[in-house]
Amino acid sequence: GLIHGEIDAAALRAEKARGLGKGDAPAAASKLVAVDAGCGPGLWLDALSKSFGRVVGIDQSPNLLDKAKEDNEHLLHDKHAK
Repeated sequence: GLIHGEIDAAALRAEKARGLGKGDAPAAASKLVAVDAGCGPGLWLDALSKSFGRVVGIDQSPNLLDKAKEDNEHLLHDKHAK
């Protein structure tokens, strides 16, 4: 609940900052990028992808990044699969 609300609020702030309004809703989210610094195994990547067009997860642990990729394979696209 709380984290999902914060994700939605962050997306709204980003839309407002970029001058995107409710009339731009379908296109607005596709223009937004979220960065999950210290994503670990990627627990929040799916929730972030619902509000942002592109989500980047970074972590210092290669093992945790591998786990994030494995658990969130459905979010990967060929051009973004890094």
